[in-house]
Amino acid sequence: MVSARGLAEVAEDIRQKTGKIPKIVVTDARRYPESIGFDGLKKELKKADAFLLLFGTGWGLERDIINRADYRLEPVEGVTDYNHLPVRGAVAIILDRLLGR
Repeated sequence: MVSARGLAEVAEDIRQKTGKIPKIVVTDARRYPESIGFDGLKKELKKADAFLLLFGTGWGLERDIINRADYRLEPVEGVTDYNHLPVRGAVAIILDRLLGR
């Protein structure tokens, strides 16, 4: 387990352990114009050596973190305009879509 004071320290820890600077991926319940889809990110995961996947809770991630990310993953959407899931549910769905068969 890593004890870090911030995102920069976590990214540096990954770099030290892997020798690669991780690509940062953020998730949000909101859609951003430059969002990447699940299929697109799945392809990127296969090409890159290190990724750091960040999940927000409650009101989401800080805007600065979202702006600095390499990728903004499209949200998990349902059949209505109300778009909220418990974070553990969103994590399970996202990991299945990215890493599942």
